[in-house]
Formats: sequence, C-alpha cells, structure tokens
Amino acid sequence: MKKITLLVFIAVFSQYAGSQEIHVQQKNGLFQKEEDKKISFHRVAKFEPSAENRAWSSITKIMIFGDRVFLLDGRQSKIAVYDINAKFLHSIGRPGQGPGDLEHPSDFFITDKEVIYVLNSMAKTIEVFTIRGEFIKRIEIKMPKELYYSYPSMLLLGDNDEIYIAYSLSPNLIDAYDENGRYLRTLLKREDDIMIPGDNIGNCSQIQFCQDKKAILHFDFFKGLFIKVNKSGDVENKFSVYDKLHDKEIRAIEDMISETRKQAASSVSIKEFQLWSRCCVDDDNNIYAFSLKKKQAERERMYVFSSKGDFLYWQDAPDRIGDLIEDAYCFGDIFIFKTQNDDLYLAKKGDE
Repeated sequence: MKKITLLVFIAVFSQYAGSQEIHVQQKNGLFQKEEDKKISFHRVAKFEPSAENRAWSSITKIMIFGDRVFLLDGRQSKIAVYDINAKFLHSIGRPGQGPGDLEHPSDFFITDKEVIYVLNSMAKTIEVFTIRGEFIKRIEIKMPKELYYSYPSMLLLGDNDEIYIAYSLSPNLIDAYDENGRYLRTLLKREDDIMIPGDNIGNCSQIQFCQDKKAILHFDFFKGLFIKVNKSGDVENKFSVYDKLHDKEIRAIEDMISETRKQAASSVSIKEFQLWSRCCVDDDNNIYAFSLKKKQAERERMYVFSSKGDFLYWQDAPDRIGDLIEDAYCFGDIFIFKTQNDDLYLAKKGDE
C-alpha cells in the first residue's frame, strides 16, 4: 500500500512540476552575441513640458491611452494629463478623503472602456473616473481580516470586471476581487515568512498583464524574480537572471533584516528595497527590466526575456539617458523611461 501511495504522489508531483517552466538565475543570454536580434530605439527624446505646465513632483505611474499621457503623482495626489507632445491638458482627482478624492494613491489603470481606476493605498479604496476625470463611484476594498496590517499597492482590471490587487506586505502576492471590492480568491502566495510584530522585507510587487491579458506577470523588484500566473492561480513559469552585484546586495539586506528580527518589536515594519526597475512587456510579449545596480564605470544594463522566461540578452540603456532608469513602460512601439530624478524620455522601438 505504501508503495502504491508513493507512486501516486510521484505521478501527481511530476504533473504539477511539469506544468511550470523554471528558469531562475540564468547566466547566459540566448542571443547575447547576435546583435541583429537585439532591440533598437530611435527618436529618444525628453518628455519636457514648459516650466509652468510641469505639473508633477513625484511620478508614481504612467500610462499612454490614445494620444494622451497620464501621469500619477502620488505626492500631489492627482493624475496629470498631457498630449504626446507634452502639452498639459487637465488633471484628474484632488487630495482629500471624500468620494473622488485621492489619498496616498499608489497605482491606476485605464480600461478599454475608457474608465480610470485609481488605488488609494492607505484608505484601501478605489476611486473610479471617466477618461475626462468625472467621478463615477468609490469601491471599498474588503480585504480578508487576516490582512489587517497590509495595504494594497497595485491593481489591474480584467475584462470580466475582476480587480487584481498586489500588496505592500502580505502572505498573498496577488488576490482577485469582484467589481464591488469583495475578495474572491488568491492567485499567488508569498514564499518568505512574515513576522508580526517585527521587521519585514515588503512584497516589492509589480503586476501587469501579459499574453493579451490571459496571464498576470508578478515582478519582485527586490530579488528580480518574475512569476507568470494565469487567472485561475496556476503558476506557468518563474524566471530571473543571475547577477553577482544583485546577489551580494540581496544577501546583505536579508542578513540585516535577520539581525533586526532578533530585537523585540511592538509593530509591523515594512522595508521596501528596489534593485530593479519597473518592468514592461511589449507587443511581442518580450519583457524588459533595468538593473539599478552597476559598477561605477559601466552604464546601466537592460535585460530582455522571452514570454516563456528565457533570458535573451542584455544591452546598455539608451545612451541619451544619463541617469539611472527606474521605471520602464511600453505602449505599442513607444517606450517611456522614468529616471531616478523623475525625468521622462520617450523612445520608439525599431530602426528609423
């Protein structure tokens, strides 16, 4: 009987493991020496409104929708809207705590129906607007009671009106909620333990759609680990690239947190570390992320992965951008790069 049980377990485990593609700590890019297969950018130009029309102080999130650029300013609690030539058009939202007000906004999403969902992290609400900025409604996020210490940090809107939420710190990396903010299910769990009370490394989560919204890509911008999960919660693949500088920094930070955990604590402490840029996915489902760790004499590197998680190659960041690229966005053939100084650059994919 024991032998039969063991064989059944091995068969089930093999089937489960075989459903995932795991490509972590990859060292050699498949196309590293093939220059003709690497991306090129042209028309790299600074997105620079006039001084009186530069309406942002701290850019939290960027989206291009149609011919307009939407910039979420988490510090000023509003979205500034520009045309593609950096002409200021109008703003959406205002600081406050009432319906339609923004309080510590951390993310937003624009649906194909031209509806804007803005996530108020501290208030645990979502403010919903038309594309023109008219307030529609407020959604209260009814988080599971056991997540009392957690705050939502990012959101996505599915075609079926499901809301996908990531958190600042939580045993759940991605949860699904219905259109009224009720919890439905957990799609992805955190592997590291959480100490309550005590010091913790935050989830360091970025989430975005890939494969025509059929899957969600979770990126840990501390460890540089990608996890692709479908909307049923099945993990399709995990992947990352090995980098000696990152590996050393990660181990040093984790050792530091281990030491602080030995001390008595009275509250939950969330410490977020960013060693990688916000990643982006192009129309070919290739994935791009910039390393924020580099040797002094070197330029910042951009790492490129296939939709299946294969490490394709790395190359230097566009040479017209002098500062470190902290966030990368892709909309069609247009890329937007945000630097650590909150400068924005637009670039077109391909040869001129």
